[in-house]
Amino acid sequence: MLTASEHYKAEKGLPLPAQMFRLGADGLLKNTDAFWLSLRSLTPINFASGPLAPAEEECLQFLVDNPTAVGGPWLRSMQMWRASKRASHAKTVTPSRQGATSSSVADR
Repeated sequence: MLTASEHYKAEKGLPLPAQMFRLGADGLLKNTDAFWLSLRSLTPINFASGPLAPAEEECLQFLVDNPTAVGGPWLRSMQMWRASKRASHAKTVTPSRQGATSSSVADR
């Protein structure tokens, strides 16, 4: 029987849910840089998994306060924030990132 474990490779088991998500997100990044996936939390175990900006923190808090909400203003706010992050990232991306160049990312 296979079991899920943090050390799934060494134990020849299955990754934990967050590890599975990360593996999928990494696989996606190998095929596109148009968007990315990440798990974020207002109370992360790993500090790097917390909100990256005030807009992201507001959106996460909205979801905590409104767990059944789908779409709406928080989604539009996150889409605008992510678009601004992509625009600023395009100025700093290096050619080694997935074979992209600054101009190819900025043109998207």
